[in-house]
Amino acid sequence: TNWITVGASDKAGMAAEFSNYGNTVVNIFAPGVAIYSTIPGSKYMSWDGTSMAAPVVSGVAALLRSYFPKLSAVAIKNILLQTVVIPNAKTYQPGSKLLVPLSKLCSSGGIVNAFAAVKMAAGVR
Repeated sequence: TNWITVGASDKAGMAAEFSNYGNTVVNIFAPGVAIYSTIPGSKYMSWDGTSMAAPVVSGVAALLRSYFPKLSAVAIKNILLQTVVIPNAKTYQPGSKLLVPLSKLCSSGGIVNAFAAVKMAAGVR
């Protein structure tokens, strides 16, 4: 009940061509294309992958937990899934030329939104 599966999106809010997807298996999307990251030797490099997107969602979950420590893991997951940004445009289903709404690719239908998640957790409207 508290497991979150993450897909990768690009800066335009489109599903990354390499991302996992499926509205019964993926919960939420997060930026996962051209993510500037550290590499060995005190250097930086841009990386792509769901391995870059999942830490974004984990970071927002950790932010919620740090400011609202009484929230359960399930409550945090529900907040994350209820506060996503839902793109207006359709996206390509990864690996195809089929245009679909993001709701066909993940159960929340959107991309993680830290600001909206904090507002919901705080009870701000």
